[in-house]
Amino acid sequence: MRNPLRGPLRGPLSLPPRLLICDTQVKSLFLIHRLHAIGELNDAYIAGMLTAMPLPVINNVVRVAVEGHTSLGTKWANVIHLAKTAGTAAIADFPALVTELNRLYGGATYGGGGLNLLNNTNSSTAVDRYVFTILNGTAASVPLAATAAGSGAVAAVPAEVAAVITLRTGLRGRSFRGRIYLPAFTTAAFTSTGQISSGVVTALPIQCSGFNTALVALTYTWVVASYLHATAQPITSWTMDNAPDVQRRRKA
Repeated sequence: MRNPLRGPLRGPLSLPPRLLICDTQVKSLFLIHRLHAIGELNDAYIAGMLTAMPLPVINNVVRVAVEGHTSLGTKWANVIHLAKTAGTAAIADFPALVTELNRLYGGATYGGGGLNLLNNTNSSTAVDRYVFTILNGTAASVPLAATAAGSGAVAAVPAEVAAVITLRTGLRGRSFRGRIYLPAFTTAAFTSTGQISSGVVTALPIQCSGFNTALVALTYTWVVASYLHATAQPITSWTMDNAPDVQRRRKA
């Protein structure tokens, strides 16, 4: 058993003094220690709990965590940011956004792309829910059910293998571009040399662009949010290449 912050765990969980602020927190940390000891929490999860940073305040931007599972039962997630273009972002906006998100991931395609984002995943892969958070510093997160799933009939590649869509804005630098790591595709989406097929590479950016066009009627636009600068930039293009990437945290 290891302490994710200080190496081998010997006795009580040793944490920086600044984290031990009140009796309630001490009791909570003791519970975390016990759950870790009996195998209910792993090191990575504990590290995330103890090092998580608060979300930034970005005016009129909604953070959407797209949470799902693969055919192997492993979890995957994408984070999308949507900026309100007229009026003020509100919880009442979320149901209409869910409708378009379901279409983006698992519904009828936009434009001439012919594929939604989960089209190339196994039929047991699905979005479980969308968790909405208005980034105003006070709003609570709102989870809403999803109805988007894959349609592939053959086996999927390992869970950590991911096709990547890059989100580009009008500004240079890592703070001003984003990425979406899609859940593992089926083997049918790859060529004999292990590359993602050209049809997929062409279709998925078109689906993303179509989703963004549909957001206009809802007075939203898809943006890249910089948590470093607390800013949001409109996306100008979506690109994808034929080389799969790896998300080690998704490894089964």
